Amino acid sequence: MDEIAISIQNLSKKYRLYNSPRERFLEALHPFRKKYHREFWALKNINFNIKKGTTVGIVGRNGSGKSTLLQLICSVLKPTSGEIHVNGRISALLELGAGFDPQFTGRENVLLNGQISGIPLVEMKKRLPEIEAFADIGDFIDQPVKTYSSGMFLRLAFAAAINVDPDILVVDEALAVGDAKFQHKCYSKFLEFQKDGKTVLFATHDANAIVRHCDSAILLEKGKILEIGEPKAVTNYYIDFLFMGKISKSQLPPRLVEKNYRGFSIVHYRLKYFAILKSLGPIDLTHIEGSFLRMLIEEKKCAVDLSCEKVKQLVDGIVQEDKVSHDIITFVRGPGSELDAFLREKQTTDNSINRKNYNKNEYRSGSEDVEILDYLIVANDALDVCQLESGEHVDLYIKVLFQKRVAFPIYGFSINTKEGVSVYGWNTCMNNTATRPMEKGNMCVVKFSFNMPLNGNDYFINLGVAENQDDKQVLLKRRCGIIHVLVTKHYGHSFTGFVDLNAGFEEISDFVYPNIKKGQGRK
Repeated sequence: MDEIAISIQNLSKKYRLYNSPRERFLEALHPFRKKYHREFWALKNINFNIKKGTTVGIVGRNGSGKSTLLQLICSVLKPTSGEIHVNGRISALLELGAGFDPQFTGRENVLLNGQISGIPLVEMKKRLPEIEAFADIGDFIDQPVKTYSSGMFLRLAFAAAINVDPDILVVDEALAVGDAKFQHKCYSKFLEFQKDGKTVLFATHDANAIVRHCDSAILLEKGKILEIGEPKAVTNYYIDFLFMGKISKSQLPPRLVEKNYRGFSIVHYRLKYFAILKSLGPIDLTHIEGSFLRMLIEEKKCAVDLSCEKVKQLVDGIVQEDKVSHDIITFVRGPGSELDAFLREKQTTDNSINRKNYNKNEYRSGSEDVEILDYLIVANDALDVCQLESGEHVDLYIKVLFQKRVAFPIYGFSINTKEGVSVYGWNTCMNNTATRPMEKGNMCVVKFSFNMPLNGNDYFINLGVAENQDDKQVLLKRRCGIIHVLVTKHYGHSFTGFVDLNAGFEEISDFVYPNIKKGQGRK
């Protein structure tokens, strides 16, 4: 328990909603306790633990319960049921103006806020210069806060919150009103808190902020936790809900299709069917994830295909050969080189998961009308490479299967840093590149060629296919972060930042100044 900063167990919060004040009055006086209200559960059966020294982000649509959860943790609200255990001093920035008296000056409010947090007045006065410097609102510190703009209010409130020596900092979407410079200052403070072993919990709608600054994330929807885990995966779920109102089919939880098919259990997960050896033991669907399945595939203890029937056919072949360790997933090589095989082979199943640089934590979205079945990176006459050199020429091949007619297909790719920052993106629509119409059942291979312009680091490549409908791009299939490549610096050619601009330098002329006497300067 010493390692846990916040522990939530079976937490629920219920509100009674009335259509009018009259109904509330009638219910209070009714002799038979007739109910005029309807129940609204802002939170229902919430369970999670937050370790000390971690930064955790909470995302969710408006009304999902983010603010209610933070207010319960900070004891602003009382739970209907459940338990909350907080290990350490909390400082909270829940909403603009919370805990501040609009008639008091900024200085007076800071001192009052510190005393409420249990810090002696003498100590708070010592911290005032640091708070003033961080807030950076000048002489307004001695003006009533009712005269402040929302940005000034935020600056002072955040500065006060972080300077009461909290063990846990809770921030509820307040940073959204700050300018970019102040937000950068706040996030830098988060990093300082992490280094000092302090805990940060904040709610936001900014998915990029979650990915960049959080160790883990929580997704709330209608008062329930849908997902707790790695920030990128959680924000992908959030984006699904934000734009589609549901999780895309590729993100649905695992489902047991058949418990025992000739010694295998068949599980549906992320639009694929997996046949897993029953001899491995009972399957816990709540803990199945891509890394686990990937490990089974690598150990040849699992078959996978997009079709349940085809997975069963693979199982039939394995059982008939009486060789469980049979190489279930193979890359069928045709005559000639691997590139020739890639270009000629007609596939119906996803082979990308067998690539050396495949990222098992990729995120898929779009319809089932188009499938990106495979890809291949070729650089310096090497195929399926995991490492590229800055400035090196790269050919990126993509194999696409169309399950419907697409009159004007659009192909594209983009590159992100490991923090999720987009550094480059391009598609065929951007410069009106003509593409052939694709009929149902057609398969095509497209190639992107470019010189890798990026500095040494880890990067993730996204692939996508869209359709041009009345000059609008309609997404058909997107695989985000499907490829993980390591870019190394080119020996003898260094630069800072992300992108190599191939900057040149030339001395134009050399001016020689005459001797200057002491006390004179150049004009």
